[in-house]
Amino acid sequence: MIFFISIIPISHAINAPGILFAKEYTTIYTPYEGSLDEIYVHNGDMLKKGELIVKMHSKELELDIQLTQSKLKETLARKLKAQNSIADLKPIEFRVKLLQQKLKWYNQQKKALLIYAPIAGKWISPELHSLRKSFLTKRISLGAIVPQDAFKFIAVVSQEKAFDLFREEKLQGDVKLEGVAEKTIALKDIHVIPYEKHQLPSAALGWYGGGDIQVAQDDPSGKKSVEAFFEIRADVIETSTTPQLFHERTGRIQIVLPDIPLGVQVVKSIKQLMQKRYQI
Repeated sequence: MIFFISIIPISHAINAPGILFAKEYTTIYTPYEGSLDEIYVHNGDMLKKGELIVKMHSKELELDIQLTQSKLKETLARKLKAQNSIADLKPIEFRVKLLQQKLKWYNQQKKALLIYAPIAGKWISPELHSLRKSFLTKRISLGAIVPQDAFKFIAVVSQEKAFDLFREEKLQGDVKLEGVAEKTIALKDIHVIPYEKHQLPSAALGWYGGGDIQVAQDDPSGKKSVEAFFEIRADVIETSTTPQLFHERTGRIQIVLPDIPLGVQVVKSIKQLMQKRYQI
């Protein structure tokens, strides 16, 4: 009886955590350090190109502008007095030009504190309103604008599972997303990136982000995995029944593999466990 069960082909599939990404998206960063004074949009809003997102204010930048304006005014007064002396006029004219360029650059930075949407799409930034009136340094991510036309799913899989995938010429599978697990989303062009990685595509997949993957304790980003993994990438097939897709929503991919006997599956699992534990 045991022998009979061990040779019966059993369905075989690989399940792995992953995250949904828009194929094209634009991350919006703070252009200059300053306080986040006003927020004009909410998470999930559909933005038009050129729509105002936030307004920042920088006291340091205002002081730089005032100081440069004062120096320019003083230098222009000196230039007026030196009209009759060519020798004195040239260095003053050079300083005037330099200060005018500096003032122009400062004003461009001030203008950049009004942050507009460079493209149309859905605004994704769940935590932005909690930062209102906070002081932010330069190049802090405020959110992302996601065109709602194409998504991809990136999953992470262990070395052992990846070897099974490499044996197949064409992979088939689907994905279920967190919050809408009752909906199965079809995938196409499923492929495994043929080299190991240690940097997760998102911190949401690691332990600190509530995910399954063990990450290094000394990595503040929460993206560095303890063990090497392979990436599975696939394009999402959107249909009339596809649930609403959100940039950076987590989920699980399932890839169906050819049936293999239960006995083979058991032996294979034991072998992989021994190799992992004893490095053989």
